[in-house]
This record gives sequence, C-alpha cells and structure tokens, in this order.
Amino acid sequence: MLDIKTMQYLEAIYKNKNFTKASHELYVSQPAISEAISSLEQELGFIIMIRTPQKVTFTTEGEEFMRYVRRVMEDYTRAQEAAQELSDLRSASLHLGISPTVGMPIFSLVYTQYMQRWPGVHVQIDEGPMIEQIAKLQSDVIELSYNALPVPNEFKNLKTLPVRKAQIYAVVSPNHPVAKLKKISFGELEGKNVVLLNEDSKIRASMLEEFAKNGVVPKIISSHYQVMSMLQMVKISNSIGFIDDSPGCSFVAQLKEKFALIPFDKPVYFQVGFIAKENRHLSKAARNLIALVKENIQK
Repeated sequence: MLDIKTMQYLEAIYKNKNFTKASHELYVSQPAISEAISSLEQELGFIIMIRTPQKVTFTTEGEEFMRYVRRVMEDYTRAQEAAQELSDLRSASLHLGISPTVGMPIFSLVYTQYMQRWPGVHVQIDEGPMIEQIAKLQSDVIELSYNALPVPNEFKNLKTLPVRKAQIYAVVSPNHPVAKLKKISFGELEGKNVVLLNEDSKIRASMLEEFAKNGVVPKIISSHYQVMSMLQMVKISNSIGFIDDSPGCSFVAQLKEKFALIPFDKPVYFQVGFIAKENRHLSKAARNLIALVKENIQK
C-alpha cells in the first residue's frame, strides 16, 4: 500500500542506495522496510529497485516513480511546516545565539518587544563569539545567531542576513594621551599598549587585519573573552581597547560616560546580522525575531 510511511521508506532508500542505512536513518527494522517495498511492488505490478549486497539500483520505472514520490514528500514536508507555522506559538521555542558585543541591542528587544508580542515563545539565549556560534549552528545546538558575519564563503552550509554595518572605535580611559583626539590614525597605535578580545572575536580579527594593512606593530598586552574584562584592563593598565558602537545600546551610552570612544580617521567596519544553517528551515518564532530586529535596528 502506498502511504506516507512507505514513501518515507522509498525516499530513504533512494537517498542512501542501501537498505541498512535507510533502516538506521528511520529507526525502522530492515525486514519491515523490505516487506513494505515488496508489497508495494506486487501492488504496482513493476519492480522499483534491484537489491544487491553492495547497493540498491532503481529501475527505469522506479526512477520515474520516484519523481512523483519525492514531489509528494516535498509537499508533505511543506504542509507539516505550514501547520507548525499556523499554530499560535503557545508552545514554541527559539534557541538564539547572541554576540556579547554587537548583539547587546538585541537583548532589550527580546525581553521587551518580542516577549510582549509573542509571550508564549520560550527564548533561550546562548551568548558567544561568531566562530563558537557557527559551530553550534552547524551541530544544531542553536537555531539562529545574531553576530558579526563571516567573510563570504569562509564557511560552508551557512546563510547570512546582513542587518547593519558596525564601526570599530578605539576605547581609552579619559586620562589616556589620545583621549582628546577627535579621530585616531593607525600610525598612532605603533608601539602602544593595546588589549584585544579573544581569538574568536570578529573585532579582534578586523583589528589585526588593519594593523597588518597599515604596517603597524602594536604591543598586545592581554586578550579577553568578556568585554567587561577588556574594559577593566583598559582602565587598569591605561591601554587602548577596541569596541563597536552599537546603536540603541544602553551599555555603550554608559561606556561613553566612563571612557573615550575615538573613531579611526579611516573608519573600520564589519557586517552584523543573522546567521543560520543553510538547509535548516527557520521556525516562525525565528522569522518573527528577524523581522522585529530589522524593523528596529535598520530604522
């Protein structure tokens, strides 16, 4: 009998060209799959596939038949996704990755506007730098990340949605020699004590690239996983750190009261936005967040 379950069997066999692999993928016993396919072939009156110990080969009739099966299965998958999206999100969840630096404005959006509009959505936040969160996206630990965007084609199987361009600023204590400058050049960083975020940080990668491009060799005295740790070192050692000026971020507003943020004479930018796994369907909860962020951040 041709039903959804049998078509799932066919699709798994067609993809794996092997009954054992199809069995493992579907968590169904191999004899059950073999019996279902044999019954279907008897019902249809033609052989769908040739089985050998090494592999499965679909006949000409089987290949033609699979065109229709796969089309039905694609519609079935879309119908399932649509049914999920048409729900009122009362039991939905969103596992979201957020950058500890460029993602700061998103925290307030999530816990004010987003939760007010969709109070039934359970949002779990995972804070971390871009490289770390890309690994979690690829292993399906998180569904979506708002972070610095990787260089195009740097990673496979990812899709990105740019939201804004972030500008990097030098950050110093008010008593630092460069604190009164309206703009700073890279030449003025030669030999100066600087503190950076850790190796996974996009800001760090951007700064190291600019140092090399401008032939500047700064004196890196420490690296930090947390922005607050970096700022504490800026203050204690009277060094120069680097941060982006996130729009609408109360943290940055407070930062300007205690530190001086100085733009570079040749501005340094990087792209910020959403990162997701290329072949993963984004839930309605995730798409709602993307729309809300674009609505607020891109004003």
